[in-house]
Amino acid sequence: MLKYIVRRLLLIIPIVLIVSILVFLVIKMIPGDPITIMFGKNANAEQIAYVKTLYGLDKPLTEQYFTWAGNLLRGDWGSSIQSGEPVFQMIMERMPRTIALCFCGILVALVISIPTGVACARRHNSMLDLSLTIMNLTFISIPGFWLGMIFMLIFSVKLRLLPTSGYVSAQESLTGWMQCMILPTITTAATFFASLSRLMRSSMLEVLQQDYISLARIKGNTNGRVYYIHALRNSLIPLVTNIGLTMGYLMGGVVVIEKVFAYPGLGLLLINSITQRDYPLIQGILLIFAIIIVVINLLTDLAYMLIDPKIRFGYKKT
Repeated sequence: MLKYIVRRLLLIIPIVLIVSILVFLVIKMIPGDPITIMFGKNANAEQIAYVKTLYGLDKPLTEQYFTWAGNLLRGDWGSSIQSGEPVFQMIMERMPRTIALCFCGILVALVISIPTGVACARRHNSMLDLSLTIMNLTFISIPGFWLGMIFMLIFSVKLRLLPTSGYVSAQESLTGWMQCMILPTITTAATFFASLSRLMRSSMLEVLQQDYISLARIKGNTNGRVYYIHALRNSLIPLVTNIGLTMGYLMGGVVVIEKVFAYPGLGLLLINSITQRDYPLIQGILLIFAIIIVVINLLTDLAYMLIDPKIRFGYKKT
C-alpha cells in the first residue's frame, strides 16, 4: 500500500508540469493587454513599455514560462499586476473559503443522495422511485447560477431569513458565518446531489442482482442488513469514482456560485482577475485548482482501498 501511495505521489509531478504549461499558454491566449487596462486611457507608450519590462511581458513566451516556473519552485508566485499584493498570499487567504464551500456542498449532497438512491432501489418502479427520479432530473437540468438566484429570491428577498450575499468569518461570528454559508452550500449541493442520487440508484440495483445478496436473504438477514450492510458498501464504489471525476465540474460550478452570492473565495477572485487580465493571479489560481483536483483524485484512489478489499490487497479479477 505504501509503494502504491508513493507511486501516485510521484505521478503528480509530471501531471502538474503539463498542467502548468497548459495554464501558461491558455492565459497568454486571452485577448487584452493587462498593462493597458491597469493604466487606462491615460497611459503612454513609454509607461506601458517600462511596466512590461518590469513584469517580463516583453520577453519570448518560452523565457517567460521558465522564469515563472523557476520562481514557483523557489516559492515566489509573483505579484498581482492590479493590486501589487503577493499572489500566493491572496490565494491562501481565499482558498479555505472555497474549500469550505466545496466540502459543505459535497457533504450535504452525500447526505441527501445516498438515502434517496437507496430508497429508489428498494422501491424500484414505485411512486416514490418515480417521484425522486423526476426531482433528480429536474435539478440536473437547472443551471446552478439560476438556482442560486431562485434561492436568493425566496429565502432572502421574500422570507428575509438569510443574507443575499457577502461573507462573515467564523472568528468574527459563528452564527453570521453559518447564515452566509447556507445558500451557497445548498446551491452547490443541489447541482451535485441529483447526479449522485441517480448513480447510487443504478449502482444499488445492479448490486442487488448479485448472488451474494440472494444468499444473504436466504440466510435470514433482515432487509435493512441486506441493503445497508451487504449491498451499500459495494454500491459506493461508482459513487466515489464519480465524486473524483466531477471535482473539476464542481470547481467550475463553485466559481459561478461565488459570483452569484458575492462569496469571497477563489472563484470570485478568478473572475475578477480575468476581467482585469491579471496574468500572475490567473495563473496561480488555475494552478491551485489543478493541484486540488489531482490531490482529490489521489484521495479517491485511496478511498477505493478502504471500500473494496480486492483493490487494497491487489487481487486480480478472473
